[in-house]
Amino acid sequence: LRWEGLKAKPREEGFYKGMLPIMNDILKRDRNTNILRFVSSSVCPACKGARIKPEHLKYTWKGLNFQEWMELPLKDLYDRLKNLDMENGEQVLANKICGQLFDLIRLGMQEYRLSTPSTDISSGDAQRIKLIRQVNSSLQGILYVFDEPSIGLAEDHQHYLRYILNRLINRGNTVMVVEHDLNF
Repeated sequence: LRWEGLKAKPREEGFYKGMLPIMNDILKRDRNTNILRFVSSSVCPACKGARIKPEHLKYTWKGLNFQEWMELPLKDLYDRLKNLDMENGEQVLANKICGQLFDLIRLGMQEYRLSTPSTDISSGDAQRIKLIRQVNSSLQGILYVFDEPSIGLAEDHQHYLRYILNRLINRGNTVMVVEHDLNF
């Protein structure tokens, strides 16, 4: 093989690491097309793509393992958590989670899953996820600046977004919104 732009530096480290470690190091930095020709992806047969050790997947809570909970659409996750019989400690945690899920669902993100890769989340939805995290924190006296938070939202979702922004204001924060939609 003749590699262009691939230079091993054995003298710097005192030994030659080998071709595969060098290729892995390069792929960590950037998506080198010369190397990608020799790389393929496949689903792990042991965990079936869950990225969790199979021995951990055998544990369940309320009939589902960790991966099965992660794969539920947010609306289904919310409905399940709301309708489960739980002990006090579990109920407190479930209520907190349900509060955030409710806000995400009202903003039109009901089809996302907790396992959704961040690369598959639109920039507008990513901004709204951060907003929900802030709304459910106890921070006060903060200046929030939002750049077009309503982009890509249906009108009923925009109404709920205004409600959420008001929740931030009512808690003693300042909210500035840069918006090109004059109806917002």
